Amino acid sequence: MVTEKIELKIVTPLFMSGTDSNKAELRVPSIKGVMRYFYRAAMAEDNLEKLREKEVSSLGGIIRDKSLRSPVELYVPKYTLRVRRYYPLPHKKNFKKECFYPSDTFAILFSSSSLYKYKLDKFLNLFYLTLLMGGFGKRSRRGFGSLSYKEFSNVDAFKQELKKLFYSFNGTKINWNDNENNIYSEAKIHENKKYIYPVIRSVFISKNGFDSWEKAVESIGYATHNREDSGKLGYASKSGRLASPIIISVKQIGRRYHIVASIMNSLDKSIYEKFLNNILEGKNEQ
Repeated sequence: MVTEKIELKIVTPLFMSGTDSNKAELRVPSIKGVMRYFYRAAMAEDNLEKLREKEVSSLGGIIRDKSLRSPVELYVPKYTLRVRRYYPLPHKKNFKKECFYPSDTFAILFSSSSLYKYKLDKFLNLFYLTLLMGGFGKRSRRGFGSLSYKEFSNVDAFKQELKKLFYSFNGTKINWNDNENNIYSEAKIHENKKYIYPVIRSVFISKNGFDSWEKAVESIGYATHNREDSGKLGYASKSGRLASPIIISVKQIGRRYHIVASIMNSLDKSIYEKFLNNILEGKNEQ
């Protein structure tokens, strides 16, 4: 048996819970669920049957009425984390929920048979990709639940790490380009083909960042509240719910907090451009 221990730091409030949605709780199924989403979005496989086979081989699952166990097991050892109450909607500050608070740390153990060491390496590669582009728990597509597995001294170091991980994951080569105002960088991932399920079209990262995570999530909240897209960027109401095709995360780089936005292929640029620019540039109306 081979085991890797990964230490994680909480960057923004983590709203994760179990059966009792009012109590903060770390849950392995929640973590694996987010990893599955990013596996599909980053893999960008034309053939859905092949995609399913690859996913089950890497993460476990059911295929052709057979249940296959994941080659890698996750376990969260006993942890002591601060539980506080914070605003899931920081731009409104109208209610609070229990969460695990930023700057605290915890560990996850990844175990696999020595025969599957190569699968453990691939699994960890996917985990790191997920950490760089997304978050966990409620409101994770709007800046919350961000975790860090290593420190980055500057934006270029972060960009190089993401570039390396994409190539190791499935051979995808990405290049970063700065916008004309030098406010953000964009990496185009899978933009030249059409897919019948959500895949990552582009990843953006802000250049300047915020001096606190509170200001970062507040800015995201205001931009979300003021957007003009008729629900195409996601919604939750009594009539139903649509998961946002834009995943906004907050990453600590050096002493500042930068916005990372992953755009899915289902969106036309005209729909999200203003919303995205407002977030990356730190614009909001309070």
